[in-house]
Amino acid sequence: MRVLIDALGAPGHPRGVGRYVHELSRALARIADTSVLVACGRWHRGFYASLAAHGVELIEVELPSPGRLSRHAWHLLRLPWLARAVRADVIHVPDRALATPPHGTALVVTIHDVAEHDLAQAYGPVQLRYRRLVLGRQLQRAGRIVTPSRFTADRLASVEPRVRERTTVVVNGPGIDPATPSVAPEESIRRPFLLFVGAIQRHKNAPRVTRAFRSLAERSVGLVVAGADHNDRAALEQAMAGDPRIQRLPRPSDGELVWLYGHAVGLIFPSLYEGFGLPILEAMSFGCPVVTSDRGAPRELAADAALLIDPLDEGAIGASMKRLLEDADLRDRLAAAGRERVSLFSWGRAAGDTVAVYREALAEVRA
Repeated sequence: MRVLIDALGAPGHPRGVGRYVHELSRALARIADTSVLVACGRWHRGFYASLAAHGVELIEVELPSPGRLSRHAWHLLRLPWLARAVRADVIHVPDRALATPPHGTALVVTIHDVAEHDLAQAYGPVQLRYRRLVLGRQLQRAGRIVTPSRFTADRLASVEPRVRERTTVVVNGPGIDPATPSVAPEESIRRPFLLFVGAIQRHKNAPRVTRAFRSLAERSVGLVVAGADHNDRAALEQAMAGDPRIQRLPRPSDGELVWLYGHAVGLIFPSLYEGFGLPILEAMSFGCPVVTSDRGAPRELAADAALLIDPLDEGAIGASMKRLLEDADLRDRLAAAGRERVSLFSWGRAAGDTVAVYREALAEVRA
């Protein structure tokens, strides 16, 4: 079976959908009788280059410009041509993109979340209409739909009930490869420290985490906020208020994240909305205790292996930090429970379950 993954719209960095494409492609290539081809842009070259050593064929797409209009036109007009040219049995679209498969080729899409319906306030009016349009078309055209959590599958079915029978939950692996060498950040990190990992987006809740931290009486503890700047940067800077105990790492490498997870007192991840929540599993895989939200995908993912709190309650966030700092037995219990929990997740399992979805979609097309 030949699988063409349309990664042209995915980010060229190791977070979120970019991580998903990279790790899933590598794991799929290990499965017998499965050939994996990844269509990407020149801006992805550095990020996806290592996949070639694992048997993934990279197809670098030439575009007049890297802008969104060029990419959208390619998804619609050139992807079907490429699928025929490489004799793809399945096209897998891992994020929001309009795509129509050629005759005889199955289309599988991954829907990580339905933020355009659940977080409408996070988008401008044009972007919101566009994302809802693309999601609707994807649900119409896809032979099979993959979601990373039961939460997302249920939210998707509430948006469009008819897709429930075509939707399969395939949970992701733990994110960063556990074999990744630890690399200490160049900037000296205050010890001990609490850790927040995630892009600085409004739903990630970084300003509340920061204000809760600043309310702590303990002055010898630091907070590291690791993640790319996004639409909540101004609110985060206001919440930080120049506090020297708070350190920003806007572009942490995988090695630096391994070091941070390995040395942090705990990960504070009270996100308001997630389709999955890779930092939860990443922290657990490196023995870092986790505090996360008591709702949605984070609750589903963490189960009883994390300290669950109301993400809207700054007092509860601050209290969870205080508990981690003062209770060594709690930290040990959460670290042990996290390691046991994360053992249930792997990219190999995700790849096997995804191939089963491919085969179902392909059998239906051929029938």
